Amino acid sequence: MGAALLGGASWVAHYFVVEPALSWAGAVLLTIALAAVGVGLVRQLWLKLIAAAGAVLLAWSVIELAREAGNDDLVQLVAGGVATLLVAIAVMRGSGTHHGNH
Repeated sequence: MGAALLGGASWVAHYFVVEPALSWAGAVLLTIALAAVGVGLVRQLWLKLIAAAGAVLLAWSVIELAREAGNDDLVQLVAGGVATLLVAIAVMRGSGTHHGNH
């Protein structure tokens, strides 16, 4: 989860501070986070490798399609914001505080 948070924040920061290192760091960290999500989907080792590769390739293909249709910096801003937002939602849902009669 930390890789997604840092990667997403790097891409958001890159929109405001034009520093190529932020773009590259965000890309590497988000790739690691996507691979981790893929690995978490299955139990067998060979399926983990396939799922990790599939998650990374699917996400990057969607990002590349968006880049072809629009502004590269804006696509990175939105993708980074979405990654950061998903981490925030995951943290809030996993906080262990339940409201209700359970």
